[in-house]
Amino acid sequence: QYSWLKTSSVKKKGRDKRTEKETEKRTNERTNERTNKQTNKEAKKQTKETKVNNEAKEKSTEIKMSVIGIDVGSANCVIAHASRKGVVTVLNEATQRRSSNLISFRDGQRHLASDADSVARGNYKNSVWFCNRLLGHLSEGEKFDEEIKYHPYRGVFGKDAQGRLVATMQYGSEKCQYRPVQLVAMLLGKLQRVVMREVKGVPDVVITVPSWFDDRQRRLCLAACEIANVRCLQLLNDNVAVALQYGIWKNKKGLFDDGKKHHALFLDMGASQFTCTAAKYEKGVLQILASASDKNLGGRLIDLEICKYLAAEFKAKTGNDVMTNPKSLIKLMQAAQKAKHNVCGGVPSAAINVECLMNDADLNAKLSREKLAEIMEPLLPRLVVPLKRVLSETGMEGKDFDLGIECVGGSMRAPAFVREAAKVLGTDLEARNCGLSRTLDMDEAAAHGACPQCAMK
Repeated sequence: QYSWLKTSSVKKKGRDKRTEKETEKRTNERTNERTNKQTNKEAKKQTKETKVNNEAKEKSTEIKMSVIGIDVGSANCVIAHASRKGVVTVLNEATQRRSSNLISFRDGQRHLASDADSVARGNYKNSVWFCNRLLGHLSEGEKFDEEIKYHPYRGVFGKDAQGRLVATMQYGSEKCQYRPVQLVAMLLGKLQRVVMREVKGVPDVVITVPSWFDDRQRRLCLAACEIANVRCLQLLNDNVAVALQYGIWKNKKGLFDDGKKHHALFLDMGASQFTCTAAKYEKGVLQILASASDKNLGGRLIDLEICKYLAAEFKAKTGNDVMTNPKSLIKLMQAAQKAKHNVCGGVPSAAINVECLMNDADLNAKLSREKLAEIMEPLLPRLVVPLKRVLSETGMEGKDFDLGIECVGGSMRAPAFVREAAKVLGTDLEARNCGLSRTLDMDEAAAHGACPQCAMK
């Protein structure tokens, strides 16, 4: 009668054994899942750490390789960054490729470079334009008078107890005097801070200077770098920087692989100067054969002549003399510059409309291509002098420059200058740009040429 109990107990033991096996199996599976998850997490973490380390290595390599070329122009500065990716232009905080050569103090703050563009017009008594052009100048004399006429407000300049040129500006509640080397140091420091947004650490820098800078002006420029904690490896002549950039570009195309000698002529006119340079190229060699400059022939001189023409028209209509009012003169200069750019860019004529230019009177005028050529006509002989001097020193003619005649600088977009240069060089006046070349970036060529030089240093 107890046999069914034995059978049930046997069955129960069998079920217990199966349950234990299933439980053990499930436990093993769960343990394996946990182990796999943990292993996967560790693998992902290790992969992430490896990726971060690789990125850090790349960044550190990038930082080590990062070199900077700064073209400190009279009106604008261009920063070029050389790295593994090539040479690129560094944008400023306003995402502009060019930064103004301008310093303005207001409300106890320094507004430097492009930050001062919107401040300077209403704050002209505490603003300085063309800072690098002031290096090495005395507080009086013919050269100083020639330079100071381009500044809207001359009252900011004076001399200190030692008779040196200083700019007196209101900084907070105090009136402070700054020498040109200090102003240039402020500008260079600002440009370096723009660069350091892209590159960590203090980069190596090569700075371009006008080819006619004397030893004293170059030493002052290096002193400005030291004040601003800019690690300047070399001061490079702007015409050499342009020739270097041109040579690197041509060499990349394999143009110098034939082992022959090649020649190029560069016509470089920026805001304040014109430089004519003849260069010879061989495989791995660049030689400057001759160079000549006009220190004051540039875009700002054209702007001033346009302003004189517009001011005369405005005075004839309203009786107000804009040239005696700095604030009105700044507004007129900006309008004249904009109209000049439009006309040189191919527009037949540009309208100039300035509201409330002076004493609530408006200016409404027009600048045509013919009128611009008429205004620029007295300046053309000054263009020819350096050009003929270089041709005389090298004993060459326009047809001897097999690589071409390259125009560089914003002011060489002016049709009158291009045509006059073409007449002297004997190129085809009916061809595009009168037979002259514009293969380089006219505004950024010098900065892009300074970068490889910095890398080679």
